Amino acid sequence: MTKQSTLDRLLAEAEQWHREHPWRSRWMSLKRHAGRAWNWRWAPLCAWQRHRRGFSFRDAWSFDTYIAGVIANAADYLKEVKYGHPIDMTEEEWNAYLDSVSGPLRRYSDGDPKATYDEDAAAYTDAVAAMHRLAEKFGSFWD
Repeated sequence: MTKQSTLDRLLAEAEQWHREHPWRSRWMSLKRHAGRAWNWRWAPLCAWQRHRRGFSFRDAWSFDTYIAGVIANAADYLKEVKYGHPIDMTEEEWNAYLDSVSGPLRRYSDGDPKATYDEDAAAYTDAVAAMHRLAEKFGSFWD
């Protein structure tokens, strides 16, 4: 017989509660969705802050994932538009380099809510390594 963890027991109790209280469960779901809609009131302010200073107060909340996402998007953009590559690399090498930077940073910025601690730690370690690779060619990121 396998020992049931505290989290498994908690989830089982929550599922049982939802089965026993279907209307209350639906009401809580509606309130949660309404709360998400209410949070959209900050969208114009955040857009103004991003325009004015480059980031918003929401971006600063999890600045590491915000920066990782911005760099990953920019590296993908540079690969897509093919403005050029450093003189010491071929275009194929440059594209592979951009992939080696954007891939780990995107995995870290997107995150996986179901990931284990070890998977999150591995994504973080890969993202740090990608930032070190970025630093090696920092002056080569131009359009």
